[in-house]
Amino acid sequence: MVIVLVLLNVSTGLAADEVSELKTQVQLLQERIVQLETRQNQDEFSQRYGELVRQMVSEWDSNSVRPGADTSLTAGYDKGFFIKSADDQLKLTIKTFMQFRYTYALTDDGEKDRDKAGTLSGPAVDSSAGVFELERAKLILNGHVL
Repeated sequence: MVIVLVLLNVSTGLAADEVSELKTQVQLLQERIVQLETRQNQDEFSQRYGELVRQMVSEWDSNSVRPGADTSLTAGYDKGFFIKSADDQLKLTIKTFMQFRYTYALTDDGEKDRDKAGTLSGPAVDSSAGVFELERAKLILNGHVL
């Protein structure tokens, strides 16, 4: 730019006032160019940001559960009992492990309740008892939401 101004000054014989005015105009034009480039960059950023927001909203809208959508639940067994929604966005799997123990106790007094003839001489003291116990139990809940 300076070379152009020098050439104009030499070739046309412009006055010093005109040269300084041209320099001022060139500086103003350069500042205006910088402002326009900055605004253009901001506009491009705003457009890209707007596109990203629109894309995220459309993805969220397509993946979300709408009130009118089918939200019925299904239950069944697949390596554990489960309850899940029709679109498989909600699922709860229930597994249990249990250890039971059965104990049988017999008390026998032998032949003490019989006399020498082999007949019962009194009330029998033979007794038995059976007990069913839950030794250990484990409940596992697994699942996901969305």
